[in-house]
Amino acid sequence: TRLTNNYRYDDFHMRKQVYIHLSNHEDEGYTHCIKRLVPHWLKELALLSNNKLRTVRKSFNQIKDMISSLFIQYNKVIVVRLDFFLSLEDKNKNNLEWLNKCFNSLQTSTLNTYKGYIGYMCGREYTTDRGVHLHCFLFLDGNIVKNDYSFYSEVLAKWRKIGGKSVYSGYLNKDKLPDRGECLGLIKYTELEKIEKLIYLVRYLLKDINEREWLEKLGIEGKRRLIT
Repeated sequence: TRLTNNYRYDDFHMRKQVYIHLSNHEDEGYTHCIKRLVPHWLKELALLSNNKLRTVRKSFNQIKDMISSLFIQYNKVIVVRLDFFLSLEDKNKNNLEWLNKCFNSLQTSTLNTYKGYIGYMCGREYTTDRGVHLHCFLFLDGNIVKNDYSFYSEVLAKWRKIGGKSVYSGYLNKDKLPDRGECLGLIKYTELEKIEKLIYLVRYLLKDINEREWLEKLGIEGKRRLIT
C-alpha cells in the first residue's frame, strides 16, 4: 500500500528517489528523496486546491500508466513530439470543435492506418498569437518503424490537406528541450532512465490543464477535456 501511494502521489516527479547504500550489501540501505529542479508552473500546480489538484493528479497518473503499458507491451518505442496549429488567417483558428474535428480526421485517415502507430497523448491550449493548438506525443513500434521522419512528413502533408496549417516537430529542435531531446526517438524497455525522463517531460501537457478561462473567452460552453 505504501509503494502504491508513493506512486500515485509523488508530487508530479518533483522529487527523485535515490537508494543510499549503508554497506557493500545490496539489501542494506534505505530509499531517500531529493528535490529536482522544476519549472515554476509545476510548482504552481502542486499548490492548487484539493479539487483542482485531484484532476491534475488523475491526468498525470493516466499518463504514467500509459507509458508503463507501452513498455510492457513493446520492447522498443519511438517517441515523436508534434504540435499541431491552424492557420492564423483561418476563420476557425479559435474554434476548438474544428481543431478536434481535424485531429480526429487525421487519426482516421493517417494515424490509425500507419503501420507501427500504437498511440498518442494530447493536450489542448490557446494563445492569442497562435490560436487553439495541440501539443502531442505520438508513439510508434520501434520494431516496425525505422524512420520517424517519414512518419512526420506524412502526418504534416495530411494535416495541411485536411485544413491545418503547420506541424512543429520537437525532435527537429530537441536542443531547446531540457534534456536535449534524449527521451525523443527510439527508447528500449531496458533504458529505465530515458523512460523516467519521458514521464518527466510529458508533464508539459499538464501545464495549462486548469487554465480554462480561454474556453469562456472564446464562447465555448460545457465541459471540455483538455487532455486525451
